[in-house]
Amino acid sequence: MPYRSERKRDVAERPEAGPVAEMVRQFADPHAFVRELVQNSIDAGATAIVVRIERAGASVTTVVEDDGAGMDRAVIEGPLLTLFNSSKEGDSSKIGKYGVGFVSVFAVDPEVVEIDTWRAGVSHRVRLFRDHRYELERLAPREGSGTRVSLHQTMDAARFEEHRARIEGALLRWCRYAAVSIELQVVDPDHHEGSGARRIDGPLGVPAPIFVETHRAGEHIVVGPSTGTDRFCATPPAPEDPAWGKATFAGFYNRGLTLFETTEPLLPGLEQVRFRVDSPHLRHTLSRDNVLRDKAFHKAVARVRELVSGSLRRELVSRLARAARDLARAKPPHDEEIVLSYVALLEAACAAPLVLRKDEIVLPLVAPWEGKPVASEEQLFRRKEMFVAPVVDELGLSLAQIGEPVVLAPHPAIVASLSSRGPLPGPLAVEKHWVLWREVSADDVTASDHELCLGLQKALRGAGMRVDRVAFARPNTYVSAPCVLVQGDVRCVGVGAWLCRIAFAERGWAEEKVRGGLLLHVHDEVVIAARERARDDTFVAAHLLARVLLLSRQDPAGKISDSLIEASAKVIA
Repeated sequence: MPYRSERKRDVAERPEAGPVAEMVRQFADPHAFVRELVQNSIDAGATAIVVRIERAGASVTTVVEDDGAGMDRAVIEGPLLTLFNSSKEGDSSKIGKYGVGFVSVFAVDPEVVEIDTWRAGVSHRVRLFRDHRYELERLAPREGSGTRVSLHQTMDAARFEEHRARIEGALLRWCRYAAVSIELQVVDPDHHEGSGARRIDGPLGVPAPIFVETHRAGEHIVVGPSTGTDRFCATPPAPEDPAWGKATFAGFYNRGLTLFETTEPLLPGLEQVRFRVDSPHLRHTLSRDNVLRDKAFHKAVARVRELVSGSLRRELVSRLARAARDLARAKPPHDEEIVLSYVALLEAACAAPLVLRKDEIVLPLVAPWEGKPVASEEQLFRRKEMFVAPVVDELGLSLAQIGEPVVLAPHPAIVASLSSRGPLPGPLAVEKHWVLWREVSADDVTASDHELCLGLQKALRGAGMRVDRVAFARPNTYVSAPCVLVQGDVRCVGVGAWLCRIAFAERGWAEEKVRGGLLLHVHDEVVIAARERARDDTFVAAHLLARVLLLSRQDPAGKISDSLIEASAKVIA
């Protein structure tokens, strides 16, 4: 039998008036009672908390149990059962302070609430009834210390599922970063798939491609940019995190318990930034749904802004350069994580509030330039043109040989991010502006091919053109011209390898003075026909090919044509 009780009347209905009823009505979310109980457990020094929801037919029991200090009779009859008589008053390390934690359990209208608590070998049980009466009794001695709060209710399967979901949601909302272990256990014999356990607490963090954190005097701050997170997130994905998908996010916590979260920038310079502050100096308002805008709050926000302009910016500069080097040195095909990590950091570096300078934006290159695998945006912007390539290939490597840096851009967002900063010197797609010619190997050149080249060289010399040599070559991209002059802008980039701009390949033969070698386009229809004809008659094939090639030359007076005819006549004679 209880040795103390307040049971002056047999009433089973919840009263609508009185201090307890008024307190209950302050909770916008009735299931936030778990936050209050977790808070009390942490205040009691708990190192582990278990929340268990158990269904047996229509009977549902919700339990919050901890291994904290427990309560003796003086605490039970004082702070526990007397509103606003809190043992936390005057202790800055205790978040609750208003003594309403146990009152909050009535927000979900339980039929009975049982509180078992033990310490120093003494154990007590308190029963709270829905009309706010209570019973207190002493139980058998129990080792250790702790408290277990059990709410007894009646509900059908559908209501139980809603209750379970809302308990889990409340724990995730209010206790996700709690300083102690919190496990949620669900026991439902009728639905085994819904039973099980999950860990609620986790490390304080923000979804961001890069973040910095500080620990100072018990205060923990984590801050990172939101831009780039959809490409790459430096922290493990947490879909239930309310910061996901929000351009700006701010969260304030005391020992990991949520005080206030918002998507509004609290100060200029915090747009597109996500941050969380866990501090023992922060307090919630009396309504328990916001954080006090006191001196501690404003100091914390100011420190966040300092971190953004200082540590976060410096870390971004360092990480972007490292990611650029990693991408430049990676072997193709490039690992998706390496690519997206760099893209995310570049997007963050090009967006407010960080916006790195041109000398701080580092870009990966297809091949080393000036001895380095990367170059700054400032270095590339000094040039008249900036070339980009999606992959490392022969063309890009060849450009590097002639001193042309080529930005490695395996993702379109790389160019898009740079373009967002202002006009670019390009960027020009390498394959649309340069062509790499490779001479056909000796094994693929027949005797008639060789004779055709010599005959063409003679014919063109007879027409007054200084052609040193003629060879067959394959371009790496489409070129409409049947041949290209090996002179001027055409650069040798290896044995039998020649590089030039596509524009030169298309017009060079028609406009330039011939004073070098000549590469015949092996895929051109005229060249193909000449090679076939050369099998039967090399002389005719060479002179016909020369005639066709000269059609594109500027020869208004017909001097070149006349010279070719004269040279041909001499050979025939």
